Amino acid sequence: MFKKLTRILERVRERDLSLSAAKSEFFMSEGIFAGGKISKEGVTVDPAKLTAIVEWKQPSDALNLASFVGLTGHFRDLIRNYARIEGPLRNLIKSVPLPQHYTKSTYRRAMESFKLDGKWTLDHTKAFLALKKALVTEPVLKAPRWDGSSFIITTDGCKEGFAAVVAQRFEVVHPNGSTTYKTHPVGFASKRTSASEQNYKPFLLEFAALKFGLDKFSDMIWGFPVEIETDCQALRDVIANDKLNAAHCRWRDGVLAHHIVDVRHIPGKLNVVADGMSRMWEGQDRVVGDGSEWTVSEDWEAVTGLVNDVFGVDVSGEALQDEGTTDWAALSKRFLNEPVFTEVVEALRVLEGSASDKVKQKAKHKAARYMVDGNRLWKVGGNEGIRNRARVECVTRREAVALAKAQHSEAGHWGRDSVKLALMDRIWSPKLDESIMEAITGCPECKNFGSTHLHALLNPIT
Repeated sequence: MFKKLTRILERVRERDLSLSAAKSEFFMSEGIFAGGKISKEGVTVDPAKLTAIVEWKQPSDALNLASFVGLTGHFRDLIRNYARIEGPLRNLIKSVPLPQHYTKSTYRRAMESFKLDGKWTLDHTKAFLALKKALVTEPVLKAPRWDGSSFIITTDGCKEGFAAVVAQRFEVVHPNGSTTYKTHPVGFASKRTSASEQNYKPFLLEFAALKFGLDKFSDMIWGFPVEIETDCQALRDVIANDKLNAAHCRWRDGVLAHHIVDVRHIPGKLNVVADGMSRMWEGQDRVVGDGSEWTVSEDWEAVTGLVNDVFGVDVSGEALQDEGTTDWAALSKRFLNEPVFTEVVEALRVLEGSASDKVKQKAKHKAARYMVDGNRLWKVGGNEGIRNRARVECVTRREAVALAKAQHSEAGHWGRDSVKLALMDRIWSPKLDESIMEAITGCPECKNFGSTHLHALLNPIT
């Protein structure tokens, strides 16, 4: 052991590398590495990847119990004596009084209204725990293999929760010498939707569930082929859409960063594992630790612990000298003929002063999404839509006309829409369309080369 450790440390020193003492552990009998648990027994599953099953609470109604039984039934061929173990739970589900002819919604209401208090016995507890144990141990659960085999990610999302299962195909040799391949799970994950996530549209719930699953198992699957299974047909179109908003574009980039080799649609009635785990919280209150206190990360910053982005701001020397002081009189004079900005500047001035709480509350409402930096007024968050920026400068209509003239002439005499797109990256001004049209219609070059002579350059010279 010491010879191996000495060799590793010598190689680190030879190549001028460094090790973090806080992240280094020595003389451990077991450890978590690349999504697996390494010990003297070999590579086994990381217990953190099994919390979705281990923490499944005792069902309170028949609907939750049916979800659990449906999940375990998917692996019935891998669980010895499954019918005998599951029998008490199946009989309890059969005791639910259902109408002779019912729809899906009627079935769900009947199952959810059938409470198990007073009907749950010790036999049901034993069966419930036995099935949970079977799901997180061999032969159902297998340790991941990093031999180039594909990882299969199956996800599902509903307004109650997100769920993901990662599985691999394992070769099974039968007594007669023939071989077949069976799909075994190598990890389970789920979370309760937050207050904002539960309002997502159905296809966004599925999108967020896919992002959650890939983030959860990224330490295991990164760099290896990934096959995605989903019961949402629209999800494939969402991933291929090039007109997503900024947040969903980051979701898509995070998904496509993985080595995805196939995306398959599976019918909802066959997606019983992920569907069952996503509905495990139906009828239950949100509690700390179930995932409802956080939302699916839209990009890599939150995953790596980066809280604030760093923006480079070009500040003039004059602004640096006057840092910390704002010339409110100059700002008010600049926006004297702009009622919208005049109110904002006055509200920001009140917030820096010693006014009463009631007055500051009104001013805070008027100054929302605005700030003063370097004696200039900025709109925080920029313009709406996919061209959103961290902040853009507020300018008067006269300044907007001058900027539009410069943009129009320097960029090839563009039309209104092209000039507007270019300006929206930098400025915010009331009635920007009118300012741009004033600049374009006043362009002498465009006047001399108007619609009458639009094709003049194409006429032959004779």
